[in-house]
Amino acid sequence: MPRKLMQHTLGKGASSDKELCETRGAHNRIKLHATKSYILAELWNMDVKKVNKTELYVVEHGSSFHGWKRLFQFDANLEFMVEEVDNTILASPSIDSDLHSWYISAGDMSRFLRSDEEALEFSAVQTLNLPGYTFQMSIANDACLARWMTNGQGGRFALYRRNGTDADFLLRPPVFVDVNMPPSEVTIVREQHSDGFHAVLWHWSYLQYLQIYSLDCAVGRLVAENSLPFVDFDASPYEERFERIPSGNTTEQSRFLHLVYRRDRVAFNGTNPTLLLLGDAAWLVADNRRLERFYALVDAGFVLALVMLPRQPQGSPITNAEYLANAESTVGDIRAAAEHLVASGYSAPQKIAALGYLRSALPLAALINREPKLFGAAMVALASKDPLALLVWHQSRVQPGPDLADRLRKFKLQVDPELLQRIRQYSPSHGVREAGDYPPVLVLDVLMDGHMSEFCELCRFGLWRLLRDKL
Repeated sequence: MPRKLMQHTLGKGASSDKELCETRGAHNRIKLHATKSYILAELWNMDVKKVNKTELYVVEHGSSFHGWKRLFQFDANLEFMVEEVDNTILASPSIDSDLHSWYISAGDMSRFLRSDEEALEFSAVQTLNLPGYTFQMSIANDACLARWMTNGQGGRFALYRRNGTDADFLLRPPVFVDVNMPPSEVTIVREQHSDGFHAVLWHWSYLQYLQIYSLDCAVGRLVAENSLPFVDFDASPYEERFERIPSGNTTEQSRFLHLVYRRDRVAFNGTNPTLLLLGDAAWLVADNRRLERFYALVDAGFVLALVMLPRQPQGSPITNAEYLANAESTVGDIRAAAEHLVASGYSAPQKIAALGYLRSALPLAALINREPKLFGAAMVALASKDPLALLVWHQSRVQPGPDLADRLRKFKLQVDPELLQRIRQYSPSHGVREAGDYPPVLVLDVLMDGHMSEFCELCRFGLWRLLRDKL
């Protein structure tokens, strides 16, 4: 970080906005965040000739500029909302489409700022996952964090209370207060009251603003303007929980489930239908229209389970031999999530439908090929064709047509046996069998607007059996 910028931030050097602009360069921007204990500087590299980059730096109040340390760096232009709860920093990128908030505990932050390390190790960062919601403002104190969010159906306040110091997670799972009015007709402001800041909700009708109620973060309740209780936090029928998936492996400690269900629809006796969203599939609930459908499932008695997969593989088993290490770890993570749902009484294997999307798709396919009785159904949404189908296409130039069956019978595949074994293992189509021991599997090509890929059509018409013996 430029020296003049750091001095300006601490009030020791630059004295004008002009000098600040000169220190950051013609293509850069800066945004400052001030919390109770820290000052954070958000820098963007906007040079069109370079890769866009966002960096977030931190320093304690009262420190010299030598104390600046880098928390995060991303090869993209992001904006952050920064909050502090009991000396713990929460940083949430892309405020208008927030899915993840990262937090660094007070102890880890203190050690980092006093160490010789130039950048924070990502192992010190923990994740708070909120798929499907966008938040527009937040306020925090040492006891809790309050956010105003929209979920496609309306607006809601989310209150996160502080967990104990020895707890796995900084914050307890959120308690929601739903507001039954269109989000487009709501304005949220921050107001100073005698007991601190409140998040105040304004609603307008016929161009007249009406202040109706506010969320008191200190008291932890929603109050009307006349200071009478408006609604109890426990009035919402929905329950949201974070559960860590047990493991003795320290590398796997970041695996956890985010569960959503209705209290009045769920019995913990293994009878609940469950939709298990894997890794990238959490992005599917970010769309408001899809989110409404997910809520309809929850209202009907489904448990919605989102599992974080910290080691999802990159690339393809066809082109990347290193794909296997992370893919195998992800297979284990998916298996552990399914077994945890059963052991905790949420569901049973035949009642779990798993959805693998993008990077989690092929590990899910591999797990179904090995242990088909883990799930009752599965959907695999790929960013390209099934890897086995792609190999067949490359080798045979097979195209649909009236003589397709004859051409497939004559087809001969010549490929490295080790590569073929790897590709078969991660093929969602490889599990097709004449015997009915496999769950229903739907394979979608997400680059084809949700239609099934051509090779899945081959499976549908039974032509896969012609290829099975050749592969």
